[in-house]
Amino acid sequence: MTLQNKISSYIESVDEKVIYYILGGILFSVFLLDYFVLMRPQIASLSKISPEIRLLSEDINKAKDDILRSKQYQVQVERLRADVAKSNAKLKFKEEVPLILENISRMADDNGVKIDQIMPDVQDQKILLENDERRYYGLPILIKARSGYHDFGRFLSQLERGDIFFKVSSFGIISSRGEQKHSVEIVLDAVVYEELKGKK
Repeated sequence: MTLQNKISSYIESVDEKVIYYILGGILFSVFLLDYFVLMRPQIASLSKISPEIRLLSEDINKAKDDILRSKQYQVQVERLRADVAKSNAKLKFKEEVPLILENISRMADDNGVKIDQIMPDVQDQKILLENDERRYYGLPILIKARSGYHDFGRFLSQLERGDIFFKVSSFGIISSRGEQKHSVEIVLDAVVYEELKGKK
C-alpha cells in the first residue's frame, strides 16, 4: 500500500468533525506562524517609522505654507529694504556737520525759535558702532535759543520728522516773567559717520 492510499483510508475512517478540527488547527498554526514570523517584525518597523513619517508630514505642510507665503515675505523684504534705505539717508557724513547745523538753524527760523548759540561738541562725541567700512558717532550739538513753548514744540517735531537722526539727550526751559520767549538750552545727539576704508 502506498502512502497516498494510507492517507486516504485514514481520512475515510476519521469522523468528519475531527477533519474540520484538524484543518482549523492547521489554519490557526499557519496564522500564528505568519503573525510571529512575518507580520510582527513588519509591525515593529512600522511603529518605529511612524513618528518619522509624522515629522516629515509636518515639515511638508510647513514647506507648503512657506511657499504660499513667499509672496508675502517678498513684500516684507522690499518694505524692509525701503526702510533701510530711508534710514541710511538720515545718516550724515562727518564732514557734513556744517550742513547739519545749517539745517537746524533753518528749522528753528521756520518755527520762530531764535538761536543764540549752536555748537557741535566734537570732544564729547561717542562711538556708537564700528564695522569694517564705517565708524558711527553720536555727536552732541548744544543749542541755546529763545522761544515760546508752542514754537519750541513745533521745532522739535520738525527735527523728529527731518532727514537727520537726532536724539534729544537733555533740554531745559527757563521761563522769563512777562516775556513770551523763554530761554531754551538743548543738547541733540546727531548720528554721523566716517569712512574707514582709506584710513586703515
